[in-house]
Amino acid sequence: MPLSKVSQEVRDLATKLQPAVQAALAADADATVGAELFNDSLPEDVSVDVVKRVQKLELDFSDALTLATAEASLEVMKKDKAREVHTIKAGVGSSEAKVEFRRSRKVRSPGTGEEMTVFGTLSTSLVSGIGSKRGNYAKIKTAMGDKAKSVFDN
Repeated sequence: MPLSKVSQEVRDLATKLQPAVQAALAADADATVGAELFNDSLPEDVSVDVVKRVQKLELDFSDALTLATAEASLEVMKKDKAREVHTIKAGVGSSEAKVEFRRSRKVRSPGTGEEMTVFGTLSTSLVSGIGSKRGNYAKIKTAMGDKAKSVFDN
């Protein structure tokens, strides 16, 4: 798949980011770029403060969904002894929050290696819409895989 299938907006932004990313990766294979890279890419009518407030709302919603799922799971699982795992998903804008509550699971004690049972384990993820099949990510992944094959498979 050619990169021309990726939106022009994304390709233009990538061109702006490329020098900073290239410099960072040339210095270190496991690099970090500064927040100003993102901040400078914001449209004029969107401030960093607005982005932070939206992100806080996403995190607060995810935390609230975790608490609500755990509380509801305790009640339902107390009555239904056969239930071992509850999973709930919720759309959060173009992202998705997913919470998993497990009645119990076996773990090894870090100190002794002894097997023990831990009750009420929770796992929560807040995943951006990056993996959406209708988005640019799938197109970039395919195009760059093809390009990498031509560069590295000699």
